[in-house]
Amino acid sequence: MLRLSPIVPLSLMSYILGISKIDFLPYLSGTILGLIPGTVAYCYMGYKLKEAYEDGVDFGRAVTIIATIIMVYVISVKANNILKEL
Repeated sequence: MLRLSPIVPLSLMSYILGISKIDFLPYLSGTILGLIPGTVAYCYMGYKLKEAYEDGVDFGRAVTIIATIIMVYVISVKANNILKEL
């Protein structure tokens, strides 16, 4: 869940986790699983923005773009709340 935090820069989190006593396999799996949601969301959003720019924006694409932005925000807020509970 630490990788989903929007308040700590990725490079700082990598450094902190790198010097901690966490084993390599949990660190690697947490990094991979933590980075996938944001990476997929940003790639999809970029793809849709490019598609909308090239074809002109219609209602369905506009809703998809807005929904993607909202989804990224909601995931970030939930991750931040989970981290505060830890």
